[in-house]
Formats: sequence, C-alpha cells, structure tokens
Amino acid sequence: MKVLKDAGIPFSVGTTVHQKNYNEIREIAALVGSHGAEGYYIGPMYPAGRAVSLTDLIITQDNWDSAVLQYMEAIRDGLVSPADEIWYKLVKDAEPGENPVRDQLYITRRGSRDLRIDPMGNAYVMAKLRQWHPRFWTLGNVLQFPLRAIWHHSRLLNELRSYPVSSTLLNGVDVRIIRTEEQQAKDIAIHTDFIESDSVLTRV
Repeated sequence: MKVLKDAGIPFSVGTTVHQKNYNEIREIAALVGSHGAEGYYIGPMYPAGRAVSLTDLIITQDNWDSAVLQYMEAIRDGLVSPADEIWYKLVKDAEPGENPVRDQLYITRRGSRDLRIDPMGNAYVMAKLRQWHPRFWTLGNVLQFPLRAIWHHSRLLNELRSYPVSSTLLNGVDVRIIRTEEQQAKDIAIHTDFIESDSVLTRV
C-alpha cells in the first residue's frame, strides 16, 4: 500500500472474511485507511473456487454480522471510505446492530459494472455463480470474441441482468432465484451463445 501511495497510484483494498479474521475488520479498515486507500470492501468467504477445500474457514451468519457491523462502524467513524458508495446509505439507514446485507452469501454481481477474466480467457462474473450455476462458467472468451461483444451481446450476461435486483441495495442478484439447467460448463465454454449482431461478433 505504501509503494502504491508513494507512486501516486490509486488503489482499493478488499478483505475476504473468514473464521480467522472476522473479528479484525475494524483494525484492517484502520490500517487500510491510514495508508490512503481510496476504498475498502469486505465479502464473505463462500464454498466456491479454492474455498471448496477450505470449508473449515467458512463463516457463520453471526460471524458475518459481526464483520459487517465492524465495517460499518469504521465507515461511520471515518477510518476508511467504502469502495462502493451505497455503503454510506446503508450505514445511515441501518438500525443499531442491524446487518443490512445478511444474505450476501447468496448474492452475485449482475455484470453491470465489471467482469473477471480467468487465465484461459473466459469472462465471468463471480466464482459462486460458476460453482452453483455451471452454465455461467463463461459468458464468452476474450480470445475468441471482443470483450465489447461479450459485454453487450452475451445471452447469459443479458439473462443475468434481467433478474430482479436483491433487496440488499447492492445491485446484485440472489443466486437462489436463477433458473437452473442441466448443462455442463465445458459445453458452455465452447458454444457460448450470443445475441445476433451485424458487426460486434467478429472473431479476434
């Protein structure tokens, strides 16, 4: 963080909350804020990706409640700025002791602001969505199609964006309401379906 700050490079910091750090969120926030991070965010560890083999570290709902309350306290006390400004509203509106994102374990991003790219070029939204709904393993491969084509014309991505936003105000979708299909992830990776377009589906 000091190297980035000294170099004038803006940065944000995130913490994956697990059994060994859920009681240290306020301290981490203070450290991050003292080094000039533009934003700080937390997210619960969930049984997907590498965490499938680390289930002993998965937090309980009570652990998550504790972590979120520390996070909100750190924001309220000005120790750190949240990476997502919606947290200012959540902190302001929350009742004392209330965790406004209790169901975050089940919330996935909608692909409305960013995508992730794995080492094989597959664009995806979140590991939990890949794990629990394998047909979302890839929304398109950037080695085959321009990223702009995937962003605007992937059928899976547009389907994800069509689901109602969860009540957490985090602009996410509850994975429990996403329809399921018996389709293997590798099939999807090879045969990604796109909405028709005259120009953007030119292969790279």
